[in-house]
Amino acid sequence: MSAVLATYVFELPEGVQPQLTGTLAQLKWTPLAHGLAAPDPHPARLPDPTAGAEPLQAFVHFLSMTVLPADAEGDDRRAWLLVEVTADGAAATLPRRLADAMPQVWADLAHVLGYRGRHPVDIADWLQRHSARMGTALLSQPGLCFDGTPGMTVPRIRGEAELATRIREWLRLNPPRGSALEALQFVRTLVFKDPQLKWALVAEPSPLLQSRKPRSALGRVIWLTRAAWRDYLWVLLPLPALAALLARLVLGHGALLSVLAGLLVLAAEGLVLGGLVAFFLRRLRAEEDADDPLDLEPDPEAMKALLARENYREVAQNHLAAQSRLKPGFLRRMLLRLALWTTAEITQLQSAPGKLDRIGTIHFARWYLLPGTDRLVFLSNYDGSWQSYLEDFIARLRQGLSSVWSNTRDFPKTRNLTEGGAGDGARFKRWARRQQVPTLAWFTAYPRLTAGSIRTHAAIRDGLNSANTEEAASRWLSLLGHAPTEALDTHQVPSIVFSGLSSLRFARAYVLRFTSQYAGRELVTRCERYASFGQLQGQASALVLGFTRPGLETLGLDDQALRQFPTAFYQGMHDPVRARILGDFETQADGPLPARWGMDDDAVHMVCVVYAESEVELTERDQALRKHFAQRAEIVRVCGLEALPEDIRQLKEPFGFRDGISQPVIRGVRDWTGARHEQHLVHAGEFVLGYRDNLGQRAPTPSAGGIDFGRNGTFLVVRELIQDVEAFHQFAEARARQLLGVDPGAPHPQLQEMQDWVTARMVGRWPDGQSLVRSPNAPQPEPGRLPYADNDFLFGREDPDGRRCPYGAHIRRANPRDSFEPGSATQLAISNRHRILRRGRLLQPQQLPGNRSRKGMLFMCLNADIERQFEFLQQTWLLGPNFHGLDNEVDPLLGPGGTDQALSVPGPDGMRRLEPLARFVRTLGGGYFFVPGRACLLHLAMLGRGGAVAA
Repeated sequence: MSAVLATYVFELPEGVQPQLTGTLAQLKWTPLAHGLAAPDPHPARLPDPTAGAEPLQAFVHFLSMTVLPADAEGDDRRAWLLVEVTADGAAATLPRRLADAMPQVWADLAHVLGYRGRHPVDIADWLQRHSARMGTALLSQPGLCFDGTPGMTVPRIRGEAELATRIREWLRLNPPRGSALEALQFVRTLVFKDPQLKWALVAEPSPLLQSRKPRSALGRVIWLTRAAWRDYLWVLLPLPALAALLARLVLGHGALLSVLAGLLVLAAEGLVLGGLVAFFLRRLRAEEDADDPLDLEPDPEAMKALLARENYREVAQNHLAAQSRLKPGFLRRMLLRLALWTTAEITQLQSAPGKLDRIGTIHFARWYLLPGTDRLVFLSNYDGSWQSYLEDFIARLRQGLSSVWSNTRDFPKTRNLTEGGAGDGARFKRWARRQQVPTLAWFTAYPRLTAGSIRTHAAIRDGLNSANTEEAASRWLSLLGHAPTEALDTHQVPSIVFSGLSSLRFARAYVLRFTSQYAGRELVTRCERYASFGQLQGQASALVLGFTRPGLETLGLDDQALRQFPTAFYQGMHDPVRARILGDFETQADGPLPARWGMDDDAVHMVCVVYAESEVELTERDQALRKHFAQRAEIVRVCGLEALPEDIRQLKEPFGFRDGISQPVIRGVRDWTGARHEQHLVHAGEFVLGYRDNLGQRAPTPSAGGIDFGRNGTFLVVRELIQDVEAFHQFAEARARQLLGVDPGAPHPQLQEMQDWVTARMVGRWPDGQSLVRSPNAPQPEPGRLPYADNDFLFGREDPDGRRCPYGAHIRRANPRDSFEPGSATQLAISNRHRILRRGRLLQPQQLPGNRSRKGMLFMCLNADIERQFEFLQQTWLLGPNFHGLDNEVDPLLGPGGTDQALSVPGPDGMRRLEPLARFVRTLGGGYFFVPGRACLLHLAMLGRGGAVAA
């Protein structure tokens, strides 16, 4: 059933406006529509009627009363009362139902307006006689209505909201522990047993859940051509038909000649029409060139009156009433009619039901030109604030708005009806505020429900009836904010969680800043389809997308949702507090400070990492992405990444050590049951949001619009690191000569062996990957094979005093295992609570002056809790000066360097100190990014289309 959007228009007798305004101002709506008492009634809602057979809230969605004041300077100097009603049922019966629902209100209004009828029959007749009829066709009164919740009646909207509330409460008391289908069946059983909710098990399709079938370019042309003939061009047909008839009956021509005569007349009409169009276009251009619109801030007292009637407590919606004066002349009236017609047809062609383009925050709206006047009225019931409402239109529908309102006075200057105008956001907002009139009485049947939540509730009911697979049930549970099962929903989890994508050897990373909210949403929409989820097999490329908190905010995620993200992510890596935790202690003593992207401000919005199996494929993906980036995002940084070796075991980081050896293993992923993985096993919740972690707990995840926004997502830490390879090896050589007692420059047969000894103590492994714990004196090569990079050792059990691998060595700091309590499974579990999944790649070397090259790494790691995992590891273990009882020592690779920095190496002849350590690694940029699951990324892409997570 489609709602009836009725408008009743009353001309006010002279001198009545003050009295009517006072009458409307006294109306109060005491209880909120869902039955809860409001402690301080708002004067903008109508009283809950006690008389009448049918209460107002049983069938009326929204009702407003607005007075359009008299204007001594306008063409129409009368005052008007507009009553806007959106209700269920038939238009013919609506006046009587309204009269029965609130007879006293209508009687009071009728008395003020000079109508003496008081009986509901008389009131209904009175309303019917003042009903506005509008449309976009040639002979109709210009007007356009929009229904943002098609097919949804008031009882259904409120009933489905109650259903969702009850289901959420059941699941809160009985969290899903088995499969998603089992949880769904549990809910179905409870619904079936509840007589008040049993109706929900009757399937009732909703247009809100349908998508608009895309049409081809030819299909769109056919649609618009047919509509144009139906509504306007039919006026060209009578004359050609008459000509054909005269040729046949009067002149006696045959059928063919008669048809030809008609076609000639039609062609002549087309030429005349073309000439008229050209004439009016020149006229329009001249008018636009001469246009000098007034550009003033709205009157402060008027703004005070408007703001007093916006953003009511405990009301998610707002009402907007505005009137504009048409520019004089036939041309502007015709252009207004054509603009409304075009808007209506394009909406039907391109927008999903209940949405304008991708804007889904409007419940009901209408444009209407009052008959016999120059007043264009706009009425809207919408979600959120006035600012966010207009920003959506400015970003997405500015051309459509301009095509309509550019025909009114003082609208910001336009070109060709659509250019400029609403695109000039600041001036458009000032103009829009000046057009507004206070809404003196306003009723809403469901004040706490947004259009997005109504869609979500409809989807919950639909899933209750239709979901019959584990995947569908899982999606249904996600609407209710629940993680359905402990098994990873593989196809929803970003691919980078499962592996470093080593089969895709070529990669490149882009750090981006959106040029605007609209541009950001467009970019996410275009990239979303290429994002990679699940365990990749045989794909030629992959794409990983991550968003900073400012990026999510720019896309339109509201602050209430953003505040649910962890503090570390919300503040960002650039925050001084986080920088201190991470030890980002760049000083002038380190030399010229580089411009560090993302760390000195909050301007980074997104990171995009593309992977490919070949250089050719990477080039193609790069070209395609840059086209998407163009005009939508500023490229802050491009990180060219070095191709991985064909045998990943030959991968070495810039200092010359085999890389990628030690990683935690997620239970249930790939070959996790192998014995060598036992001490590295972690639960999915350590890295993927929405699942249980090693303590059996499921951390809270951010939600928005009733949807678990974080489920299946993860947090990505990115840091571009530059490694001073030359300084590293110079230090190793100097310390080796010192230990051997060899002068600088003098040869020694054991010099290289001692250099390797020094660097191995700093790292904790030999360059080929073998650990010092298992091979303390020298690596043990296997003939004909790559050395085995052992990783199943335990520091505490096998090297408790650090004589093999020093306490301060890099790998011992990065993962102490059982080092603090030798042989303790509890200590091992504690250490695993601070693990990270490393996903970094080497940067392509950059040639510097003096035949030097700069090498480094784009460090990337995944974690579910940035503070507990990456920041703890960085602050407490790597840069902790008293780690494992050490005295003012930090990680030898990542520390700040200086005369007081050293690495203590115990040995049989006492403690050796490798000092002074230099600054080997510097940071060129970085950020904290949220990598969403598949469903969440889709919601992000849908933000601008009014998706369930929109503000």
